Amino acid sequence: MDDKQQQQMISELEGSDRVLSGFWALSLLVVAVFMSAFHLYVAGFGLPGIGSKTFLIFHLTLALVLIFMAFPIKRKLGQKKIPIYDIALSAFSLYVGLFIIQRQDASSIMSGDPTGYEVFIGLTLILLVLEATRRVVGYPLVIIALIFVAYFFLGEYMPGQFYHSRGDFERFIYEITYRNNGIFGTPIYASAQFVFIFIYSVPY
Repeated sequence: MDDKQQQQMISELEGSDRVLSGFWALSLLVVAVFMSAFHLYVAGFGLPGIGSKTFLIFHLTLALVLIFMAFPIKRKLGQKKIPIYDIALSAFSLYVGLFIIQRQDASSIMSGDPTGYEVFIGLTLILLVLEATRRVVGYPLVIIALIFVAYFFLGEYMPGQFYHSRGDFERFIYEITYRNNGIFGTPIYASAQFVFIFIYSVPY
């Protein structure tokens, strides 16, 4: 088995057998280098005039862009370039992230009463995160997440200490995407501040 076959096998085990070259490989490299440089700058010099919430949103947005560029919709497709639907998902991930950054201090968000479009964008972010998770680690983690989503809506039917008053759909989207106790909670903070730098520095 030569080095190329070994690398392909490793990529398949990691969940991606998309082997890019030329323009597509360069595009992926540019995004990855930019993300790495940004995190290294923050680690060394602090946030460049932005809030910590903005940093977390930016971290997740770039991660989503990279995932849709690098990981195919399913394994063993043997893709040599990024298909149009993944380009669209990467672009839309960027738009969603920038929208949330721009709207995080809006009166509708600060008052806990998001507009219909803000709810739509929040729902889109949740779906993008679930799909990116499925591509990278498979269905088990997605299923666990969906179980907890179901618990949010079905809590009023649960017995004993598992009972809670059912929240409405808009409240769910708001709590998960626009507050600090959902997607942008402790796990993403640890990923942005520590895990990314650790993984980046391990090869060295």
